[in-house]
Amino acid sequence: LPASAFTRRYLESGMRVSNNDYDVTQGLVGFRGDFKNDWNWDVFGSWGKALYTNLQDGNLSRSRLQAAYNNPAVYASSGCAQFNPFGAGNVSPACAQAVTIKATNVQETIQTQVVGSVTGSLIDLPAGALQFNVGAEYRKNTGEFRPDQFLSSGDVVGFNAQQPISGEVSVTEGFIELAVPILKDLPGASFLGLDLGYRYSDYNLAGGVDTYKAALQWNPIESLKVRGSYNRATRAPSINELFLPQQENFPQYS
Repeated sequence: LPASAFTRRYLESGMRVSNNDYDVTQGLVGFRGDFKNDWNWDVFGSWGKALYTNLQDGNLSRSRLQAAYNNPAVYASSGCAQFNPFGAGNVSPACAQAVTIKATNVQETIQTQVVGSVTGSLIDLPAGALQFNVGAEYRKNTGEFRPDQFLSSGDVVGFNAQQPISGEVSVTEGFIELAVPILKDLPGASFLGLDLGYRYSDYNLAGGVDTYKAALQWNPIESLKVRGSYNRATRAPSINELFLPQQENFPQYS
């Protein structure tokens, strides 16, 4: 006999319900001080943790359904005397409960950061003081995704299997910024200044990368400002992008 297909919507199991819970903890401690000659220093450290829990109810278990199809009396001890999927209303509450499962996703991210900088004036120029900021920064990001056994095995009907993810990325950076006044209080130049910045980032997985900026500010008169800038920026990949294992997906067709 040719194979046949059977599809059914199990309304007896109730609605699919998803409850999302977020728990965020964060702390920061810093110190500031002054040197002579208008130099200032600033040091701080921070730690933060975000915990996301996703509770799913009303899901159907693929393996439990298949067991009921193979043997309609498999859940007799749970009050489901005969599992009958044919016809509306023939799946009793006890039978619906026997094939319904709860699933849980937990995602945790932690960031640790330490930053120190010194700000001050280097020399006095005709248009004002040449100001600078120099410092260093350390960041570490860790992330973890923990699906339960139902989700990781693909046992939840209607969802692809999701594998756990875990990884860590850290970076050490040094940076310097300069504010250079060029002209001031002149005809056609109430102010003209240049802002320069450079940062070197050393990632534990990707190595070193340079970023920089140059911005020009021109005030032809006090009430009008014209700005232009050129920047080079980079984006580090996320924990998911770096450590995502092979996953299932829906079939593609074009």
